[in-house]
Amino acid sequence: MADVVPGDFAVVLPHDRVPSNSLEIFKTMDWFILVFLPFKLLVLATGMFFAIKWHHDQEKQKKK
Repeated sequence: MADVVPGDFAVVLPHDRVPSNSLEIFKTMDWFILVFLPFKLLVLATGMFFAIKWHHDQEKQKKK
């Protein structure tokens, strides 16, 4: 950069760097969806199970 002469501009177009970087982003996005979605469903299903179980146990305690 020290040898840059005023008026000597290098034009860097956005598409010069997009292909390699976008492929990495898409690969990461694919893995993120494949891992996050089942994990989210597992956490929500577990939470629902324990919420229903807790309410069921509360009803049992009220009846006793």
